[in-house]
Amino acid sequence: SVIHSGSWELPVIFGGVSPLPLDLQTRKCIAQSLQGCFVPDLLCSMLFTEDRIICISKRKRFKLDYKDLFLFTNFVRLNDSFKQNESFTPFCFPSFNASAFLYVYVSYV
Repeated sequence: SVIHSGSWELPVIFGGVSPLPLDLQTRKCIAQSLQGCFVPDLLCSMLFTEDRIICISKRKRFKLDYKDLFLFTNFVRLNDSFKQNESFTPFCFPSFNASAFLYVYVSYV
């Protein structure tokens, strides 16, 4: 949960995220795969496990704050409906723009 993660994970306490430990070649291969899926107007794509970030590919103009990332990963992880079906859903990234939302596409693989 958000409370547990925010209380006990050092990267969250110090303003960061905890990546999944991978060797460099595997991480590069995953990053190239995400970057190769270019879609016009796509700001960011992410791949994460239940509790760790694997890879993030984003446009230069899109600034993804660790707090937004933390909220988003918990939002996806704690909503069982995402595990059943792929979905487009609105999500507010408050550090990006607190008065608006972006549509996010969520799919479990």
